[in-house]
Amino acid sequence: MLKTIKTITLSAMIALGAAGGLTATTSSASANGIFIGGGGGGGHFGLYIGDGYGRHGHGYGPGWNRGHCPSGVAVHKARRMGLHRAHVRFRDHRVVAVAGRIHGHRQTFLFANDRYCPRIR
Repeated sequence: MLKTIKTITLSAMIALGAAGGLTATTSSASANGIFIGGGGGGGHFGLYIGDGYGRHGHGYGPGWNRGHCPSGVAVHKARRMGLHRAHVRFRDHRVVAVAGRIHGHRQTFLFANDRYCPRIR
């Protein structure tokens, strides 16, 4: 469905571009979408039709990568779980240990070094 809409829009813009000097381009940076822009004289405008994921490819956002748990994400998750003064105590290929304090007592949370940082203990 999205491909059909892209095709129809591209065809319409190219037809209008023949009369008004529009340009239609697809660049290698946005190979999954179409950018149609125009300008000159007094105005500039453009239209981007993409799949919604942008340049990152999967839409996970900064800090998320497939297959491992970034330290910053593990600390942020531990802070949301109530751990104060959270910091990474150690990490290896299996776990990320985040230490801090809860109600004045030392506590260590273990997160799996896997996608979405699941808590082990």
